[in-house]
Amino acid sequence: MESATFRCPGCHSQNTLNTIESRKVDFYVRRRKKCSVCDKRVTTYELPSEQFEDFKNSQMVLNNLKKVLEAGGLSTVTSRKPNCALCIYMDEFEGCTMGFPEAGGSFAEECNLYKELV
Repeated sequence: MESATFRCPGCHSQNTLNTIESRKVDFYVRRRKKCSVCDKRVTTYELPSEQFEDFKNSQMVLNNLKKVLEAGGLSTVTSRKPNCALCIYMDEFEGCTMGFPEAGGSFAEECNLYKELV
């Protein structure tokens, strides 16, 4: 593995950052580094390549959604069918917070409590 070239954010010297502390936290490695020229300290976070790719893909999806929202793209989508995923009472982890165990998908068409996220 080839090591990367880093510049100190304080003095911009090349390859002067020395690791003074390294700690594995959950799925990433946190490193504290100190410049040998100006004593500036920085923290870096290192992810496994698979998780970095997942992060990049998630960022791309979020950026595309942001562009659609900024362009007013969702204001034209008012004739879509009700869907539980769009309901204000649907929680990503707990499901329907109104207590409907059968909630999901097109059940929203039958639900009298359905309120779409705005």
